[in-house]
Amino acid sequence: MAERFDNATKIMAILAVIFFISLIIIFFVLEFRFLKNIMVDYENNIQRIVLGEMQSFQHELELYTDIVATRLTGDNSRDESMLAGMASINNRVVDIKILNEAGKVLYSLREGEGYIYPRKEFKQARQGRPYSFTINQGGRVSEVAVAVRLAEDLNPERYLLVFYRINDLQQKFLLRYTTDKMKIALVDDDNRLVVWPFTAPGLTEFPADRTSYSAAGTKYNVQRTALAGSDLQVLFFFRDDHFDTYRIMVIMLLLFALYFLIYHFIVEAANINNVNSYFDDINFNVFNNLQEGIILTNNNGGLVFANNAVYQIFDGKKITPGKTALEDLIGPVDEAGGKMTLKKSDSLLDIIRSPIIKNGKMLGSLVVIGPDRERESLCRKAMGRVFEHLQDGLVFVDREGRIVACNMMARYYLGNLDDGMKIDEVSTELTSLVEKHIGSTHMVREKLTWSGVLCELLPVLDGNGLYAGTLIFVKNETGYEQ
Repeated sequence: MAERFDNATKIMAILAVIFFISLIIIFFVLEFRFLKNIMVDYENNIQRIVLGEMQSFQHELELYTDIVATRLTGDNSRDESMLAGMASINNRVVDIKILNEAGKVLYSLREGEGYIYPRKEFKQARQGRPYSFTINQGGRVSEVAVAVRLAEDLNPERYLLVFYRINDLQQKFLLRYTTDKMKIALVDDDNRLVVWPFTAPGLTEFPADRTSYSAAGTKYNVQRTALAGSDLQVLFFFRDDHFDTYRIMVIMLLLFALYFLIYHFIVEAANINNVNSYFDDINFNVFNNLQEGIILTNNNGGLVFANNAVYQIFDGKKITPGKTALEDLIGPVDEAGGKMTLKKSDSLLDIIRSPIIKNGKMLGSLVVIGPDRERESLCRKAMGRVFEHLQDGLVFVDREGRIVACNMMARYYLGNLDDGMKIDEVSTELTSLVEKHIGSTHMVREKLTWSGVLCELLPVLDGNGLYAGTLIFVKNETGYEQ
């Protein structure tokens, strides 16, 4: 006997999966955080190394500028041979200028005197606190000037500017810090390119608001760090590996799976949206007393319940609720439901499939399987024609003694007969004969004394072997003797 599908195993399986997915989510969160910290530490270390080298280079230039400034005291402040000698000592030095407070050039190794120097950055320098700024020549930055305020005993106030080549710095950065994963660039406060690791013809500036940059099909995240005491900025280009995107996607997918399983756990535990919940107050044994096959399926087409008639109809197939699918029994089905006919080797079956809906949600389907009613009706009509045109009279009396059916010849021999009449209203003798031979297992011949009509009585049993009625064949004596 089929019973309701037990969800206990399914609930425990869902709980186990929820537990393991929760562990996986925690593991991934911790792992992603650990990897992110490693990546951040790597980037921070690179930044410290690069900034350390830049500060070292900057301090080297500032130190030499301070040395030159200390030599410029008193009358030595315009000693051309001394300044030229200082420039020759350091091969990076390309020019030395002395400016007054208004920016007028008082002395220059490379250029003339008496003009106003156009750049104003030198005024940010203080005594003992040099300031560095880039020199743009012909749209290209190839020099850095270090300005320092000369000693206060010099009157009026003057500034020393020492100009340095930075070719070695540019080459060093391009060779050392240009890799597939990371690149370094230098720009000034006006966003002019000083060191640029990408091939970009015509590019002279890099906008200050840019946080990303794409080159050769690769996207880089951009970080800026300003160098104190100068107008230089270091740009760090780290290749975007979409780590954060992948992390969010993986965790979101796992969380979605977790929420989905929790939802199903609640549904299964509370028996919500389960096809069995539609029949909470119904004893499924009731279906076993029906002659028609009754099948309950879930939304996936899996069998949840099948009554005894289904097992008899599909006697040669293995039926296991929870494992067997409806298609395994009747073949492909229409999702919309409806009526279909199944042809078996010895019969035709009508199959009616209807969706089960509760609270606006489809829980499954109810399938009713029975004999082909249209074929039965056709057979009934054909047998009715045969029944009516028999040469012998034919009467069927049920167990209560009522006439269920009779043909024209029976009315001829026995008088006026109607369906539903009691047989004792026709003939008490015939009633006695029917009652006498209820237990017979074969056809019995008797003769009615009042009319001389020969009768043949054949008891009919139902499917359980119980008496259901009697068939009475009526013939006249002459026809019987012949």
